[in-house]
Amino acid sequence: MLYIQDLHVVNFKNHSDKRIRFLPKLNAICGNNGTGKTNLIDAINYLCLTRSYFNTNDTYNIKEQEQYFTIDGSFVKNQNTENYFCGFQEGGKKILKKNQVPYEKLSEHIGQLPLIMNAPADAALVTGGSSERRKFVDGTLAQTDNKYLAALLKYNKFVEQRNAQLKIFDKQNNFDAGLLQLFDEQMAPLNAYIYHARKAFFEEILPYFLQYYTEIANKEEPVNIRYLSEFSNQSYLQAAASNYRRDMALGYTTSGIHRDDMELLFNHQPVKKWASQGQQKTVLLALRLSQLRYIENQLGIKPILLLDDIFDKLDYHRCKALIKLLNGDQVGQVITTHTSTEIFEHENKIILT
Repeated sequence: MLYIQDLHVVNFKNHSDKRIRFLPKLNAICGNNGTGKTNLIDAINYLCLTRSYFNTNDTYNIKEQEQYFTIDGSFVKNQNTENYFCGFQEGGKKILKKNQVPYEKLSEHIGQLPLIMNAPADAALVTGGSSERRKFVDGTLAQTDNKYLAALLKYNKFVEQRNAQLKIFDKQNNFDAGLLQLFDEQMAPLNAYIYHARKAFFEEILPYFLQYYTEIANKEEPVNIRYLSEFSNQSYLQAAASNYRRDMALGYTTSGIHRDDMELLFNHQPVKKWASQGQQKTVLLALRLSQLRYIENQLGIKPILLLDDIFDKLDYHRCKALIKLLNGDQVGQVITTHTSTEIFEHENKIILT
């Protein structure tokens, strides 16, 4: 089992000095808007994944008129207590320590404390473009498979280089198919690895997705997930070679796993067009819980689940069904935020003022 037991933040966003103790199951951070509920769960995200969920520039995470922030946390993992520290000073480098020993590379920490975060902006998973859904898939697989992360980073670098070469061809009015083929021969095995990893991911999460949607909605509704990729019936080399002229005309690489998508369906139609806001939110929650089960299956440990303002747009019955599910054995520690304590009964309530 994995859970955070204690959190101490100094000068992190709006918190000067805050200490909180959590319980292993469902915790609710409650308070009015502006009290810093989201900032506390973002601090947990930071300790687990070495970054803020919201601000890629660490300077923006420092409290106004201060020059640094620190985050300390003690986690219980498989009955052992581990302490983690992260600090950042303006103009300096980020420091991350495990049991007071600094990491040589931040990437060594990824996967040590598996975590899933959901915030209001994540509605873009349902309503936004394909890049949002690829981030969801890639973010999941990166926590469970180091080879996947390495292949994805290498593949994306090749796409950048290939696109740059296409622009050179256009500028010089000269096309060299042999040079593109050299790129493609290196990209093909990476493309295949990523495609098959994604395909296996979708096959594994679909039953969980259907189960969780039904549990939260309290009824069966016609929802589905479909993996959209051009590589179900052709290889990367075949697809790339057939699109050389198109790539030249457009100036970028038009074939590859960077064009894949995850189609979310309601009654055989796109969820974002046909489902209500409550149904869309239920789809999103079912995705997150399916993601949790997938990570648990791969790593043998339940990730910590952070849910920011998750009850908005859910009716009372869906809220109660969700709380029941979050209190069950299928999930581990959950930390959620809400403006009110009314929907919580026996859960650990942390009140911010």
